[in-house]
Amino acid sequence: MNYVISKKGKEIFAFFFALSFILNSYSSGIDGISLGAVIHIIYAIVSIVLISKYGLKIGKNAVQISPILLAIIFTVISMIDIVFLPSSETSLLNSFKELGKVYLWGISICIVNYIFFDLKSLRKWFVIIGGISTLFLFIQFLMWLIGGSEINGIISLGLLQPYHIDYSIGSGSFYTSFYRPSSFFSEPAFYANFILSAIVLVLVNSNGINKKQYIFIISFFSLGILVSSSTAGIVLLFILFCLYYKNYILKNLYSFLIGLLVFTSILGVVYFNLESFDESTYLGKSIVTINRKFEVMDHSRRFGRSYDALDYLKEEQKIFGVGMGNEINILPPNSDSYMNTVTMMIFSVGVVGLGVFMIFITGLLLSAKNYVILFLFISYLAKCVNGSIGFSLYGILFLGLAIFLNCYYSKENNYNKFIKSINYNN
Repeated sequence: MNYVISKKGKEIFAFFFALSFILNSYSSGIDGISLGAVIHIIYAIVSIVLISKYGLKIGKNAVQISPILLAIIFTVISMIDIVFLPSSETSLLNSFKELGKVYLWGISICIVNYIFFDLKSLRKWFVIIGGISTLFLFIQFLMWLIGGSEINGIISLGLLQPYHIDYSIGSGSFYTSFYRPSSFFSEPAFYANFILSAIVLVLVNSNGINKKQYIFIISFFSLGILVSSSTAGIVLLFILFCLYYKNYILKNLYSFLIGLLVFTSILGVVYFNLESFDESTYLGKSIVTINRKFEVMDHSRRFGRSYDALDYLKEEQKIFGVGMGNEINILPPNSDSYMNTVTMMIFSVGVVGLGVFMIFITGLLLSAKNYVILFLFISYLAKCVNGSIGFSLYGILFLGLAIFLNCYYSKENNYNKFIKSINYNN
């Protein structure tokens, strides 16, 4: 079997793959499908055509079918739910739409990446688009800091319309009392997801980048994540650097612990002197707002209140769920319940489906061959707990890269070189 994709073909794919995460903020004109998702659908269809023509090799260093098996299990559970639940609580059309997203996710992270991914091309376009996005993010932040004006990075022009009406208003202060720039993305978390992936691509493939460029790119992107104030992004960035410099940290454990103690002490001083911070300044307002975010975390939409939605399920429904896409039929009208990936799965396929998913995730974590791959798996899992990344485009991004590096990169006979470069950087 030989999927003959030219270098130019992989370059074109890398460009559209990177661009799709910005286009994810725009509507395709089809309900429930963003313009970015259309790109992934097209490449998924092309991949299916190719494997139908050339066949599908399964196994070690070949296509990993566990994501497809997970999608099939979710389909079986959903069909059982539809058979046994009252017709008023089910919708075959909604189920097919949601299952379609799961299959798109599965095909993308185990087949599309196997056929089309090229690390050098992906790094090139993620760095270019990430660089432009970060530069614009700094402009957004400076314009707000100097003049208090918000520049929206999502445009509304002709057929190019935002996926959600709120995107056209400006995403900087939807849910907070201070400005959070998000560049061309719909929210800071999505910007951080993209930039973290760009940093990973630079870390694993720095060929052709000199030391000064390497340091500048990593520093530039890291500063962008800090300015975006994405909490998850900042935490994951810290975890990535701890994993990256783990050998240095272990060799200098005493100094690291002293530094961590000093940092914790500073946080303690800040916490016990919150009233002294002037909320009219950006620093003061940011510190006070971050504290308030932690105070209300148990009651937030993504944490505490997300699990409150499970109260609408009967006890027997929590076992197998109500089927993919049927959540809307169970929740009360005009409900503002937010479902992260965990609650969505319990709602859709029950604790049985969630258990299968956790087995899948555990298998990925245990198979990680180095810290970069482990980081991508951890990032995906963390965002499943506090967000709805599950079967979204960003789920495709994190797992697609992780599975490619973990299982497929060796087919290019460069894997030993990759491992050696990782160890060298440490």
